[in-house]
Order: sequence, then C-alpha cells, then structure tokens
Amino acid sequence: MTFVGRAGLRRYDENDVEVGVCLFGFSSGKGIAGESLGAAIEFGFRRLPLRRLVCVVRPTNIRSQKAMLRLGFSFAGMTEHLGAVFRFYEMQRPGKFAL
Repeated sequence: MTFVGRAGLRRYDENDVEVGVCLFGFSSGKGIAGESLGAAIEFGFRRLPLRRLVCVVRPTNIRSQKAMLRLGFSFAGMTEHLGAVFRFYEMQRPGKFAL
C-alpha cells in the first residue's frame, strides 16, 4: 500500500466549504482524484448542512479544471485566495441530498 496524497473538505471562508485534492505526481492521471473527490463531495452533502461546495484551481492546471467540470462543478469566475489567482468553481447541493 502506498500513500498517494490526500482529499477532503475544509473551511474556505465564513460561508463556504472547499473540496480539494493533492496528489503526488506519480499518482496523477489514474482516476484517483475523481474517485476521492466524489467521496468527499458525497460526504459533505450527506453529513453537513451545506448550500454548496466550492473549489479553487490554478489557471495552469487544465487536468483539474476538467475534473471539476466532470464532477458537476460550474466555473464561477476568477478569484484571489491566499495571495494567488485561481479559477473558482461551485457545486450547488444536488436534489438527491435534500436538507
């Protein structure tokens, strides 16, 4: 068994929770990010009273941008976060996870 990275939820700001993933390079492109993010998204909407989840992606990270769209996130514009510029994505609570 090999540690390949991490995925999960964290507080983005006073209103939102962010979903994110950080993988070691050797594990990229194997579907691990999508699978682990899917589990984090499901956990967030099943267990927490969230209106939406958000995600920030570096403008140069095309693979992650495509993954966010495949997972159901919508591009909402550019944002500055922690001193850097990111693409901002959001996912509204799906109907199957009614509050």
